[in-house]
Amino acid sequence: MRASIFVALGAVAQASAALPPGPNNLALYWASLVVFVVAAASLLLPWRWFPRWAILVPNLLYLASVCLLLISGGTDPSVQSTAGGLSVLVLLPVLAVSLYYPSSYAVIVISASVVSLTVAGIVVHSSEATNLRRLILWTAVSVVVSVTIHRLRDSLEGEVRDTAELARLGRLMNGATQSLTSLRDPKEVITEGTQVMSELAGPGFKRVSYLRVRDGVLVQEAIAGDRGSAPSTCLLKDNPYVTQVLETKQPLVATLDPAAIGPTLRSIVDEVGITHVMLVPIAPNGQLHGIIAIDSLGSPFPEEVVSRCRALGNVVELALANALAHHELEIQANSDPLTGAANRRGLALFLEGDRRMEAMGILVIDIDGLKDINDAHGHDVGDKILVGVARALSGVLRGGDLLARTGGDEFVAAVAGATDGDARRVIERIEAAVSRVSVRGVRASVSIGYACCAKNGDIDRTRQLADEAMYEAKRVSRRHQVRPPQPPGDRDLVIRGG
Repeated sequence: MRASIFVALGAVAQASAALPPGPNNLALYWASLVVFVVAAASLLLPWRWFPRWAILVPNLLYLASVCLLLISGGTDPSVQSTAGGLSVLVLLPVLAVSLYYPSSYAVIVISASVVSLTVAGIVVHSSEATNLRRLILWTAVSVVVSVTIHRLRDSLEGEVRDTAELARLGRLMNGATQSLTSLRDPKEVITEGTQVMSELAGPGFKRVSYLRVRDGVLVQEAIAGDRGSAPSTCLLKDNPYVTQVLETKQPLVATLDPAAIGPTLRSIVDEVGITHVMLVPIAPNGQLHGIIAIDSLGSPFPEEVVSRCRALGNVVELALANALAHHELEIQANSDPLTGAANRRGLALFLEGDRRMEAMGILVIDIDGLKDINDAHGHDVGDKILVGVARALSGVLRGGDLLARTGGDEFVAAVAGATDGDARRVIERIEAAVSRVSVRGVRASVSIGYACCAKNGDIDRTRQLADEAMYEAKRVSRRHQVRPPQPPGDRDLVIRGG
């Protein structure tokens, strides 16, 4: 379809050369026509199956037909050529190739046009001055036309790319805003925001990470990009750029100076090949939470990249503020305000879902004589005893366990994957830790009942048995933990007493 207009013009030229007085050499005219038809017919081939450069073949065939046509009108030097005005036909393939193909193709076609005109001029016996003028004129016109068309193409294609990129970035920002603001987990906001920032920065900026400072160490909490996904750390003192952002809370774009950074950062920079960095502080509610770092491998940051990364930083900041507020409300809803341990709701949520398929040890812990302590020493001392015991219990439990305050003086510890022996060892550590709790000379002690269940066991029944064991312990001795009798049929329960 794109070639049809050029084929039509070539056909008109062939027909005009046949008008009176007609060609001087009929055989060459027919040869020209045959070559033209072959070139036109070749355009009907399935070109998607051929390499792109193959499109030069019909163009070169067409120039051969033009050369034959020019020669056919002027082989007799005593007769004026009837094809003299058809030299302009060499521009048609130049136009066609310049419009749709790379500039290197246009150079080949222009060179072939010069050859066609030169051959025609030699065979027709035109004067050297005439041939030279013709060559200079049509070569210059061909070059000007080709260069102009390619520049116009580049400009239009650039505008199309810019428009498409703006549309893509708009969709990305809109999607990121909706996605990020719908998240309620701060960790998910950080991970998603880091990934979107990597997409927004575009190619050339190979790694994006979310940085936080802990005890003088700079930690990558999330990382995105094609340079690996393993987080790394470095000393804060080795990174003067992050230090500056921490002090000013303002975005920073910098070229890395190897002499200014410390050894722990230099090892990362050398390994990845970072040359430039952009740091976007994330400060929900005015409190700096972390910094998004965009690394560049050899290219400075264009202003438009800086602007859109800052804009996305504002979105991440807003989403993180919402997630942190939601997380704080969740903590308040699921926590005991005095001790910081989970409450009944928090314990119920912890024991839901997949945890019911795990082995579990349940410890029910009751503070001995808390009512007497309150009566004798006041509720202030009683509250401090509660807080001290809660801290002692939390210090014994592992990261995957849970401590909950389920009553005024009662706690429940859920120990994931605990066997009977594990539970006994936890109890020993609890008793040792609680024995060190003292408020105004008042020492704390606890009564403990425990029960364990295997995988897919009945956790609710396990908790009931641990509760019964705790009450039995209080009756027998306020210093010992005991087991209740194991009911028949509860084979998934493993219960022991001391």
